[in-house]
Amino acid sequence: MTEFLRPQPESFNQPQNLGEETEKIDAFENEVSFCPFCDGLENDSRFYQQYPELNGFPQVLFETESVMVLPDLAPVKSGHILIVPKKHVTSYAFLDDSCRREFAHVYDRVKQILNKPDTLEFEHGSGFLNNEKTTCGNSVFHAHWHVIPISESIEGIKILDKMLDEIPADMDFKSIGLRGSLSTENFLSELSENSGGYPYLVFSNSDWAVVLREKDNIEVPSQILRRISALVLHGEKGRWNWKNATDNDRQIWLDNLRQTYHLFGYQI
Repeated sequence: MTEFLRPQPESFNQPQNLGEETEKIDAFENEVSFCPFCDGLENDSRFYQQYPELNGFPQVLFETESVMVLPDLAPVKSGHILIVPKKHVTSYAFLDDSCRREFAHVYDRVKQILNKPDTLEFEHGSGFLNNEKTTCGNSVFHAHWHVIPISESIEGIKILDKMLDEIPADMDFKSIGLRGSLSTENFLSELSENSGGYPYLVFSNSDWAVVLREKDNIEVPSQILRRISALVLHGEKGRWNWKNATDNDRQIWLDNLRQTYHLFGYQI
């Protein structure tokens, strides 16, 4: 699939010392005052505020000791879910080995439940620039992996092509080979190595994955991967911005959420 990717730079800079970056991340986690995933699933939940019709249904679709699966707040389509580590980790690049193994187990289960030929997946990964915590188009600093079921791989190619057209051209670019040849654990290990502690965007399907690193205080548009996914899948009518929802948007998302709950075995 590499013919669809922007040519890789001749010299992709070596990663930063991830041990040092992990220490910085850990220090930051202790300073976080409120997190919608750590503190907001039961108290002050934006999910139930936006969808009072879903009161009585759990926001966590299923969970393991270290990982939980939640419906997306503004699902691009039915089955759009988030895989979230319970530990407050800033991005998937900083997961420990144990959590990576658990993620792999949960990820495989999610793929079976969605029962589609393929999925689009992405993350806005926070990291560090000049010793300062920096986001990459995200406003939530707790790692969350988006999974969107699709019926045709061509949809993923179209989204990737548009994404590479719209992202800042001076971001570092890296292809993680053919993802289908890697186990999920090894894929996350390569994501960690390729991100190098920097803020990043990662976008993938079952065959390929690309990582784009922010190394020079680049202004990455907010929620760019969500917006592009909605645009390609649904055209100009694609709803994506949960921060600026109309009543019509909310109804479309609610219908998607009901179908998602049904996929995960809830009668709703």
